[in-house]
Amino acid sequence: MSDDESSRFWERVDSIRTMSLKELAESIQVDYNVMIAQKAMNRIPRINELCRYARALSTSLEWLVSGRESETLLASNPLANLDSRLSTIINAIIQADSVILSEIERILNITPDDVRTIA
Repeated sequence: MSDDESSRFWERVDSIRTMSLKELAESIQVDYNVMIAQKAMNRIPRINELCRYARALSTSLEWLVSGRESETLLASNPLANLDSRLSTIINAIIQADSVILSEIERILNITPDDVRTIA
């Protein structure tokens, strides 16, 4: 991948991230200093890290790497048409542990039986 394509990767990351680079590094379990060095040198992270970037940034790996989205992905992504705040909340819920999910159920007045019925 050329330096130009690599710099566009980091531009795409910066254009959609809603957290600091340090927070992003922590959320995807990447060493912050390594992330900063990769960005400064226009280096693309390893593929397993790229997948974590895409997940944390609520985007596709394809868009993150190439700047393009396939039509199939756009049509099948139920979060594609949601505003970014709601999408961020939904992704946080998807990744939440059982304690947080129990608290969300309490706030929304949903019982575990209700959840089983909905699913």
